[in-house]
Amino acid sequence: MSSLSDQADRFVENLTKLPAELTSLSVKTVLLAGAAVAGAILLFLLYRRVRRSKRRKAGALSSEKDIVQMLQRGRVLCDLLMGPAIARALICRFVIAKAGKKDLQCEMVEDFASDALEPGRPVLCTFKPVDVGKIRRNAFETTFLEFGEANGSLFAFFLKPAHAFTSVKRRRYKRKRVKDQQFVRAKLWATRYDGDPEAYLEAPPALAINAFDMRAPNQEENSLINISPGGLGLTAAADLVDQRIQPGADLVVNIFLFNIREKGFKPYWYAGKLRSAEEQSDGTVRIGVEFQRVGSQDSDTGDIVWELL
Repeated sequence: MSSLSDQADRFVENLTKLPAELTSLSVKTVLLAGAAVAGAILLFLLYRRVRRSKRRKAGALSSEKDIVQMLQRGRVLCDLLMGPAIARALICRFVIAKAGKKDLQCEMVEDFASDALEPGRPVLCTFKPVDVGKIRRNAFETTFLEFGEANGSLFAFFLKPAHAFTSVKRRRYKRKRVKDQQFVRAKLWATRYDGDPEAYLEAPPALAINAFDMRAPNQEENSLINISPGGLGLTAAADLVDQRIQPGADLVVNIFLFNIREKGFKPYWYAGKLRSAEEQSDGTVRIGVEFQRVGSQDSDTGDIVWELL
């Protein structure tokens, strides 16, 4: 305690202008009280850290081999993407019905582009992150084997057992906020890309943003929120969002971006799914669109040729 006393005495000698209320206290008492408070705070923080660590360990899997069984037992919704190592085009959403030594039997919940699947094609399966020891995993690489028979409304397919677990970014592109509406326009049709081309080349759009079309009135208040090569976000007047504009709907989108060099708007074609439609307090609906295919217009026929993103 002698060192603490020496420090306290030196501290008092240097305090020449403290208020009388403070100098009337014993400096030793103040220092000891402060040390006690600091010790209590450190003990509390250590306790919280230990509890968090125990909770993480309690919910963590002991081995990556347990991931597939966990996904199966919980019927966790997974995404199937082109692989092997980078998440690319979304093929479908599915659950694992049975995990065997030779294959994984899966049930397709939502189909986006399963026609692109063929036996032997590398794919990537992503799911919500899980803790494995001190690391986190949210994907595994595997290979598509074949389609199976339909089980009710769910279509079956088979994958090879997982052979490499990893962590990936589930969003490929960072969306950029649209700050100036005058430089971007868009039209959306509630139709499939592989249906009748006239349904989007000739028909009036279901929604129009900054692209005034006399056949689609009262669209002046619609606006784009953000945009990327993988999708866009927009707001539309609630009375314009009918039964066609609902989550899961197929969409064809024609976007016009202003090109400064050419001093004009350049068109881009995309096809995909409407992912979300949330009502806002101001009487609008916020809509999220995911692109799955990109189109280019044939100069000879005028038709749109589509390719997977």
